Amino acid sequence: DDMAVVADVHTDSNSDLCLEEGVGYPLEIFVIVGEGETIRLTRGAIFSYYEFTHPIADRLTDEKWREMLVSQQQPELPKWAANFMDIKVKQQPYDEFIPDNLFNKEFTSVESKGEITVPKTTRLLPNYPNPFNRGTIIKFELPNSSFVKLEIYNILGQKIRTLISEQITAGAHSIKWDGVDDFGRNVSSGIYLYKIHTEGFAQTKKMFLLR
Repeated sequence: DDMAVVADVHTDSNSDLCLEEGVGYPLEIFVIVGEGETIRLTRGAIFSYYEFTHPIADRLTDEKWREMLVSQQQPELPKWAANFMDIKVKQQPYDEFIPDNLFNKEFTSVESKGEITVPKTTRLLPNYPNPFNRGTIIKFELPNSSFVKLEIYNILGQKIRTLISEQITAGAHSIKWDGVDDFGRNVSSGIYLYKIHTEGFAQTKKMFLLR
């Protein structure tokens, strides 16, 4: 959550501008790899860096920088980034649809039973994207059928949304949270917790909503 930071490294009093250097959130890289007779689509991260001018009167804090990164005022990537990506193409918004084999069939977390892939353990995975503003995907894995409760809490520990409260079959599952409470009201920016409870398992992770 605290990866994105920014600093002003030079001040020009003639133009009332300062030079900002910032580390953004990681960019995604997708690579097709062969593992024995299986072809997999793997997903990783690469470093992101920004360098741009900004008014002296509105020097950026890390918090303002993070808000800028998820808004429509995101600065352009430096020209040298063209060595590994097309910087002229507008970056696409986060996909709401995630193919089933993109994250779940990880090399160490599943075992094959014929054509069926069953997770070895119960896991609550990091939500994606994070931070988010329009919606985020929460994923979890079950080795066996179980009654599942998946709930959202604010930083004060108050429950604001129940996403799942039912019997769920074994396998990999995902659900979207659109940033609203049980009454359909938009919640404010801030840190939220998502908790999963199954038979014999409980885990909590945090996420950051930016309006």
